[in-house]
This record gives sequence, structure tokens and C-alpha cells, in this order.
Amino acid sequence: MHNHDFELLTPRLKLRVFKKTDLTALFNIFTEPGIAKYYPTTTTPDKARTIRSIEHSQRHWEEYGYTKWAVILRESNQLIGR
Repeated sequence: MHNHDFELLTPRLKLRVFKKTDLTALFNIFTEPGIAKYYPTTTTPDKARTIRSIEHSQRHWEEYGYTKWAVILRESNQLIGR
């Protein structure tokens, strides 16, 4: 089992496993105009898919010890990507 509290810090950024509390911010990123071209899919992002994405990242961390990280701007603690 891998520690969900693990964080990797740089002077500007914090990288960590996604949390369910990231739902709204991640959904807003997924639905930002122009972002869809970087997430090729045939379905429109919705909150249920965003929750599944977060859960998938958490499971992947648990099973394999690596995942797509949440990228947090340290000065504001704002989720800015993955």
C-alpha cells in the first residue's frame, strides 16, 4: 500500500495523488474551452467521469506506485492540472 499523503515539492508546485475534494477544480479544468483537444475522447466530460478519473488515479497509485499527479500551485494551493 502506498501513502496517499506523499507529496513531491518544487519551489512553485506540489505534486500529489488526486483527492475526491479535487472534483470541482478538476471538472472545471476538463471543461475549460480549448482543453478538450488535449483529452481526446468521444464523450463530454461530466462530474461522474471526473470522479472515475480521480478514483482511477488513486487505484493506480495503490496498485503500481505511480499515477497521474495532481499539480498544485503552492502559493495559492490551487489545482492547476495533472
